[in-house]
Amino acid sequence: MDATRSTWIDVPESADFVMYWWHIAAEKVCAGQAKRFGFISTNSIKQLFNRRVVQAYLEAKKSLSLVFVIPDHPWVDSADGADVRIVMTTGAAGDSLGRLMLVREETHTDGHEIAVNFQEEYRGKLFAELRGDAPTVTMDKLTKVAWPTDRLEQVEAIRSAIGSQSLVPDEIASQFKAPSKAKQTIIEILNAWQSLGIASVENGNYRLLA
Repeated sequence: MDATRSTWIDVPESADFVMYWWHIAAEKVCAGQAKRFGFISTNSIKQLFNRRVVQAYLEAKKSLSLVFVIPDHPWVDSADGADVRIVMTTGAAGDSLGRLMLVREETHTDGHEIAVNFQEEYRGKLFAELRGDAPTVTMDKLTKVAWPTDRLEQVEAIRSAIGSQSLVPDEIASQFKAPSKAKQTIIEILNAWQSLGIASVENGNYRLLA
């Protein structure tokens, strides 16, 4: 790990190990040594410290584009049957439009498989957040909203902040004007949702199920 970090110094040290392979593939595409690449990764690629790697290439002079993205897909480990969530990304050289596909239905089969139905959510320019609306450059440039004092309003605020994404509590809290004040309540509500089957958690990322 230390050898990898010392070799690829352009990758932030806070980035997950998988982002080094994303970085290497993107370098080859931008240098004309490959036309495109595709990766299956954990959903942590959507976290801010990993998005910086993707964003750097989308904004580079010799840029690449995200041409196909599935931001949240089920994955069953055939060894132990563990259910996890993964992300699929495909990058290509140049300024191109992409397709954003969302999972609309998941059906467990008799074996260790999940039948999935997709819907094309968006066709156009895709950004590092793995969505098709206007990009968010950094968390501090988000339009932050006030943290509600009423508990029911807090619940709705958290639901709105998560949307269809998978986020860690810090990313949710950062969308409010008083993140340190909001974080503990956010964690309490997320844990309650998990117990009730309203949300799932994988690698610290929370995702709404209902």
